[in-house]
Amino acid sequence: MNGMMKLWQAGLLFAAIGMAQGNRGYYRMPEIGPQGLLFVAEGDLWSVPLAGGMARRLTTHPAEEVGPRISPDGKTIAFTANYEGLAEVYTMPSEGGLPKRRSFGGGTVVGWTPDGKILFRTSQYNGLPSPQLATLADDNTITLIPLSQAYEGSYSAD
Repeated sequence: MNGMMKLWQAGLLFAAIGMAQGNRGYYRMPEIGPQGLLFVAEGDLWSVPLAGGMARRLTTHPAEEVGPRISPDGKTIAFTANYEGLAEVYTMPSEGGLPKRRSFGGGTVVGWTPDGKILFRTSQYNGLPSPQLATLADDNTITLIPLSQAYEGSYSAD
């Protein structure tokens, strides 16, 4: 499903949630996955089933969590948080649980690779004060993407 279609569907779901619950809120950064819709509100990550229903708060830390991205297999959420000062990459199970810190030099989640690595941006390895894309494997191996000053990116399925 292309990105514009996903955003359009997320917008419709947000509207339906607000009307059904009678709540007005500031819902942002939607991400659609197999289990439902992820979004950011009140500085935390939330999830709601695609069929609708009550939204469930997944995080409660006083720091802000942003940019949730669902892994290709739908089992993991990668996101950016500044729990310990600098913005870093964290993961947690899709159904909720304790976040696990995955980066240790500054990082912002951009997405996932088709083979399940986290795609993130960092300035840690660049001699210039500009971001570079990198991937982060399950064993925390970081592989730099050979693009200078890259801020966003995605992989096609093929």
